[in-house]
Amino acid sequence: LLEYGFVPDGMREEAGGKYSRSFSELTFEVDEKDRFYDDKMDILEFETDNPPMNPVQTFDVGGKDGEPDPSMVQFLRLVQLGATDAFLLESIFRKEVWGFMFFPVSQKNEEAVVEGIIEACNKALNEMEEADLQLEGDAENGDDGEEEISYQEQCCKVVRDLEKKALSKTIDYMQREKEAFDL
Repeated sequence: LLEYGFVPDGMREEAGGKYSRSFSELTFEVDEKDRFYDDKMDILEFETDNPPMNPVQTFDVGGKDGEPDPSMVQFLRLVQLGATDAFLLESIFRKEVWGFMFFPVSQKNEEAVVEGIIEACNKALNEMEEADLQLEGDAENGDDGEEEISYQEQCCKVVRDLEKKALSKTIDYMQREKEAFDL
C-alpha cells in the first residue's frame, strides 16, 4: 500500500482466506540496562555481516505458517543471553558467538526467545485492537454512522487484517514451539 498506493486484488482475497502470505513487522532491541550490553554490542558491531547490525532490529513475521525468520531468532538468542549462558560472551568465543546463536543455546534461552516473540505479537495485536476501538468510537461520535468508508480506508483495513492474521499465525507457531519444551 505504501509503495504502490493500492492493495492487489489477490491480497484482498487472501485477507479473508485461511492461508495467506500475510506479514507484519516486529521490532526488538538489546536493552541498554542489560548487564552484558557492551559485550552484545561488540558482537553486533564487529562479528556480524558488513555493515554492522544495529541494537534495534525489525523483522517480518507471518508467512504461510507463522514460522519466524531465522535471523530474528538468532538476534533474540543473543539478546536473551544471560545468567549461565553468559560465558559465551567471553572474549575467547567472541568471533564464534554470532554463529553459535543460529542454534539453540539452552532451554532457558529458547524459552525466553519464544516468550519474547509471543509477547511482542500480543502487544502489537493489542495496540491494533485499541486503535480499531478508537476508530469505531470516533465513527460513532461522528454523523449518523452511515457514511461509507473511502477506498484508502478499505485498503488500510485489508492491510491491518493481514497484519493481524500474520501476528496470530506467529503466536500459534510459537505456542506449538513452547508446548514442545514440555515433551
